[in-house]
Amino acid sequence: MLFLGAFHYGVWLCQIPLLLALLDVLVPLKSPPHGYWAQWANLCDVSKGEEQYNDAEVIVEGEGGYDRSKNYLLCYMPHSLYMYCLWTIRRYFIDKHGISVFFTGADVIFQVPIWRRIMTWWGCTRVSAEAMKKTLQIPFPHNVLLLSPDGIAGMFYGIEHEQCVLHRRRGFCRIALQTGASLVPCYILGANELYFRKFGPASLAAKISHNLHFSMVYWTGRFGVPFGFLPRPQKLVVALGSPIDVVKTEQPTKEEIDALHEKFTVAVKMLFDKHKHRMGREWVGKRDRLYLETEQPPSHMTKKVD
Repeated sequence: MLFLGAFHYGVWLCQIPLLLALLDVLVPLKSPPHGYWAQWANLCDVSKGEEQYNDAEVIVEGEGGYDRSKNYLLCYMPHSLYMYCLWTIRRYFIDKHGISVFFTGADVIFQVPIWRRIMTWWGCTRVSAEAMKKTLQIPFPHNVLLLSPDGIAGMFYGIEHEQCVLHRRRGFCRIALQTGASLVPCYILGANELYFRKFGPASLAAKISHNLHFSMVYWTGRFGVPFGFLPRPQKLVVALGSPIDVVKTEQPTKEEIDALHEKFTVAVKMLFDKHKHRMGREWVGKRDRLYLETEQPPSHMTKKVD
């Protein structure tokens, strides 16, 4: 439609975004830290709005546990529709530790003109193992990388019960061992209820998304608006656990990866159980336990997709 409006009808409102897209493709894209634009990221910061709109509470364990000489892989869970509390977490690290957090994004992001550059200005990097290893070598003040291990699959979980995709996700543990980056468990209580998502993990949309590595999720925002950006005014608790120190091992064994994964899984579940009371008795009555994707919640949910 843009091409039709720009070239056939000569509409300048269509010509401008096409010219900008062409310019974006011609100018090489620099990954963070060189492609990061701190002033732009600060201008876009909506952390105060997130905290006020959602009555968000940030709980941090091991407050002084961030060493400037080390790197940290912060594992954000659950993914839900998207990483809604990214700006709140970013603001915490800037204010308390002087750290500008980088975060990972699906490869498809870097194929969309203009949007890929905006995401890079915010500090978005590719989620591939090679890119993550490179980013986890960047020194302070960019020594924290945020990753959502459950990714696209996580968009289809947590609809009825608190559930995340973690059991089958072990690649981030391998990367942490290979780089020596400490793992930081992070769980956002209430994130699964910000938007109403229609399709669960056994749906056709979930299977297509899994095969295409691209989200086909359907959601409604506040007031039932389809694909609405405005979320429900849902209380949130942003819980950051104490960093899990990791000994650098260039060629980690399966046993070492499994051991670190088990340690991280226990830490995430403990983080959830420790702070779930902050969400209120009614919320706990509905979502009193955190399930992994391989565990069966007491519902009609059946077959699941990675």
